[in-house]
Amino acid sequence: MDIARRFPQVIFDTAGGFDDGHFTCRDGRRACALEDAARLIRTLGVERVLFGSDAPGADQQPQVVQLLRSGLTDTELDKVLVENARPVLGLN
Repeated sequence: MDIARRFPQVIFDTAGGFDDGHFTCRDGRRACALEDAARLIRTLGVERVLFGSDAPGADQQPQVVQLLRSGLTDTELDKVLVENARPVLGLN
């Protein structure tokens, strides 16, 4: 959160999805818990988060479903899944 405060121009993406309790990285770190996802996104600022992937050839449906189940409102989901990417991609 310190980085988010210090660099307000930084945009965050959801690459990697959220931890469903069944995954631990080799180094022992865990992804953000799914039940904390909406709180984290709102704390960062929903306008600063967009759906992303580091595996463009992979099926993205599981990560989209995670976002749909995260507790974000329809308006927040629209921003994360669609609207926030527009300026990054030059689609305004």
